[in-house]
Amino acid sequence: MKSLAGMNLKEIESVVLSLGEKAYRAKQILEAVNNGVDSIDKIHTISKDFRAKLSNKYTISSITVEKKLVSKRDGSIKYLLKTSDGKFIEAMSMVYKHGVSLCISSQAGCRMGCTFCSSGKEGLERNLSAFEMIEQVLILKRGFDKISGIVVMGTGEPFDNYDELKKFLKRITNEEFLRIGKRHITVSTCGIEEGIKKFSKDFRSINLAFSLHAASNDIRKKIMPGNKLSVDDIIGLASEHAKITRRRVTFEYILIKGVNDSMAECELLCRKLKGINCLVNLIRLNGSSYEGDNRFSSPDMKTVKQWQNELEKRHIQVTIRRTIGEDIQGACGQLRLRKDIA
Repeated sequence: MKSLAGMNLKEIESVVLSLGEKAYRAKQILEAVNNGVDSIDKIHTISKDFRAKLSNKYTISSITVEKKLVSKRDGSIKYLLKTSDGKFIEAMSMVYKHGVSLCISSQAGCRMGCTFCSSGKEGLERNLSAFEMIEQVLILKRGFDKISGIVVMGTGEPFDNYDELKKFLKRITNEEFLRIGKRHITVSTCGIEEGIKKFSKDFRSINLAFSLHAASNDIRKKIMPGNKLSVDDIIGLASEHAKITRRRVTFEYILIKGVNDSMAECELLCRKLKGINCLVNLIRLNGSSYEGDNRFSSPDMKTVKQWQNELEKRHIQVTIRRTIGEDIQGACGQLRLRKDIA
């Protein structure tokens, strides 16, 4: 059964006309879908008979909600979602003081194998389609009047699935959909050279974040074995992206106690980022309650502050990421491919 989520107005018009209805009904359906309706039976702007005809061939979404957890700390919501072929993915509605940001997955699993990240523990099962990414967005926004942004930072490496990512970004930024400004969307990559170069050409207004996590090659290879680019390669590609787009790039840096959090590593990072239009986003490693995921630990806030002070002293913009949804295993690096999220 085909999904209506992700279809544009013209595509829905074709559906409507094929069922013998007037073309203007397509706009009513599109508005209902974009407003987060979860069933065709709940589209009350069309007749009961038309809803029945539509339900025989179509569904709102091919993805179903298997379970959801709500954070007692910040109100963020983690979803366990099931695709039509039985794959499980996780996604998050992250609640901040300034608004709600949606974190979606681009793949079922991940093949990058970053040792500190839960998302690739089961490996890669398959890429997600552009429509499945849109469906995640529509599910995640339910219950919220307005969303402030979308981040493609869930499970998977987005540039390992570039063609579908491109389709998703083209559709989600179309004014027919949620009218989310391009500058309110961020894609994160651990470093796929071909994808980065394509993205620089295709999406100059969408934010790009580079998962760096080390300043020295030896450390990066140890904790990110699936990525073949050196630290200098990543920084070079990021610098080129900043020049092409004339926009600041973000370097994400997860601090892991005793691994990549020494002040010597900080000093090396400062030297390598000198002169680049960038922001460093410092992230304390988020722990995991999943069995076998506790090889690493987080540094104390004193260490994080020392890094922040050193970067600021070198005139490098820096922020410390606020942890969202950690109590429901929904923070950075905790989303994963699994059948149970309790």
